[in-house]
Amino acid sequence: MSGIRRELNSKMAENCMVVLDTGPVRELAHSPRAPHWVSSFSAMKAHGYQFSLADHACGELINQRSRGSINDRDFGAMIDCLETFLDPAMPVMLGTKDIRVMIGAATQENNKPDASDVSRQAWSMLRECEISSDDLIEHVLHEDRAMWSDLFRKTEALYAAREHAGELDEYSHPLLSRVLESFNADANTVPPLSTRYDLQLRYFWRQFVRSKKEREPYNADAPKKRNDGIDFGLYGYLALPALIVATERGFFERIADIPSFQKAWIQRPEDLASSWAGGHQPQPTWPD
Repeated sequence: MSGIRRELNSKMAENCMVVLDTGPVRELAHSPRAPHWVSSFSAMKAHGYQFSLADHACGELINQRSRGSINDRDFGAMIDCLETFLDPAMPVMLGTKDIRVMIGAATQENNKPDASDVSRQAWSMLRECEISSDDLIEHVLHEDRAMWSDLFRKTEALYAAREHAGELDEYSHPLLSRVLESFNADANTVPPLSTRYDLQLRYFWRQFVRSKKEREPYNADAPKKRNDGIDFGLYGYLALPALIVATERGFFERIADIPSFQKAWIQRPEDLASSWAGGHQPQPTWPD
């Protein structure tokens, strides 16, 4: 078993992983005082919860800091809060390719640095970032956007090759079943990949169907949709499994109609903290 997979399997047995989107972290920089959920997250960390920044969140925050969107005082306050609850071994959760290695759906490349080392390096880059007017990590965000657009092109090829596809349904269709089956064929995991990526796949399918509409079709390459691929990548952390912490209203609205058990794993920071304070132990649990 590779080092990255062995390390994560151990954590999965002991800890509940929680991945933070950009919104709640940015809130730490622009609040006059630390939100109440910070102390709750610190207490949760002491009880086995592993908090990490999403890799794109780390990249976005580095860019915002570099451009001067976060001043010295606010940036220092943000870092101080994060250090009270982020997992020191994995402060930044790595992205799509690494997730597949972590869950056993892919093998680690030879001579690739240890996941924890890469994670800590990313965190150091954020913590030590200074204002320079540059977009330092834009290439990382570009990868998520390109992957999103490429997925539409690949599914379009399946759609074009299928005779008598009929009217597409946003939530179910024989072609969706085919996509799910092909996804499971990629790796033998328990639960299968279609379960691990349930929300992500169903969200993509809905957007693909909307891209086929005659009136106002969805366009993944439109400038106003350029960050949809970043949100799509965030859903991938559910495959670990993990809870996701987000704040932006649009983020929750975009998945409100998706029929997926994993929607409950995406929470606002105050809701997760309140659940914990109420005596619950929030966990991402696979369906029977």
